[in-house]
Amino acid sequence: PTETELKNWELFMYVDISEIPKLTLRWPLAPSLFKEEPFNITAYNVSIYRRGPPPDDEEEEEEELLNTAIVSAWDAVGGELSYTFLTDGSETYWFTLRMIHEACGLQDCNVSKSHKIIISRMPYTPLWSSCPFPTANLDLSALGPMVLLDIHPSPPIYCPFYKVLYFCWDVTTQSFIFMWRMYQLSPVLSAGGNNRRTLIAIVCCSVLIPVFLCAFHVWRKRIPPDPQSQAKSLPVVFINYVPSHDAHVAFMVELTKYLRSHCAVDALMDRLDIPHFKSNVSIHWCNTDLTSLTSIVM
Repeated sequence: PTETELKNWELFMYVDISEIPKLTLRWPLAPSLFKEEPFNITAYNVSIYRRGPPPDDEEEEEEELLNTAIVSAWDAVGGELSYTFLTDGSETYWFTLRMIHEACGLQDCNVSKSHKIIISRMPYTPLWSSCPFPTANLDLSALGPMVLLDIHPSPPIYCPFYKVLYFCWDVTTQSFIFMWRMYQLSPVLSAGGNNRRTLIAIVCCSVLIPVFLCAFHVWRKRIPPDPQSQAKSLPVVFINYVPSHDAHVAFMVELTKYLRSHCAVDALMDRLDIPHFKSNVSIHWCNTDLTSLTSIVM
């Protein structure tokens, strides 16, 4: 890296939200050589803050320091350190990170701040779940006005097949009870010698309705989605990044793959798309694929 003063060094870090409601701050070890003199950073000061809804008698939101920890450089795994915090509410969280060294004193070292993480929970409980499902969105407003925040991915919700069977069983029983009561209340159906045929018709209708629903569910699960119709409905997002560090590039690659596989977003990234483009020329790729963009994430 380029030589610089320690007090001006900006630490690279990112927040891992793959285990929401747990937030994990990750950062690589800082270089050991700086402009003043060669030395090693032995520890890091990590703090996590929370900003919740304002109290009733105040207009501004509260900012609260939740926890502060000292992470030793000897705890690094693969040249990377991490700190995990378990959140407990639907609020906004962010981390601060500072290197600790005797040459810095108490306040001289630069404090790096992470982006803000908004954690929210569903206002209602789904019928097929007994607990609220947490979601997280990145607050990228501090990165500049070029960021378009029109993408809020949420994991798809699947209904298991055994719950479909429970639903069909419930429909069967409710249908049978309803039609049996109608049979008892109707003097036309209950009179004469057609009681046996009428009862058989009631039972058959009560059973066939959930059977058809179950068969339709299985049939829909076996039909593969149409790639062309699915591609037309996906938003096209261009991932713009600065390749300042190998760890940052690797993280952006994983972010692009995650958007493609889990968020129903057609994410475009030069490192992933240009090698597979027909001409392998970046300018041709830009003129062809970037004309269909709907958003740009920086």
